Amino acid sequence: MPIKGILVAAVTGISAHLGIAKAFQHADATVVLPMDFLRLPLIALVGALFYGEGLDPWVIAGAALIFVGNEYSLRRERRLSP
Repeated sequence: MPIKGILVAAVTGISAHLGIAKAFQHADATVVLPMDFLRLPLIALVGALFYGEGLDPWVIAGAALIFVGNEYSLRRERRLSP
């Protein structure tokens, strides 16, 4: 892997961790963590679009489950908070 690729991976990895830490400062964990789980289906989509990776039914079902679970959790949290 060329040095530029390693540097890009390092900078994006550090910025992702800093972004999550900053999100925890501004919002409750019950809001931040479900959004963090959206990384999985988004990475599958990036792999399909940019790298030609196949999307099998299990990946699609998993992504749908994550989306539905996040939506349910956020709606429930909104409904329960004063």
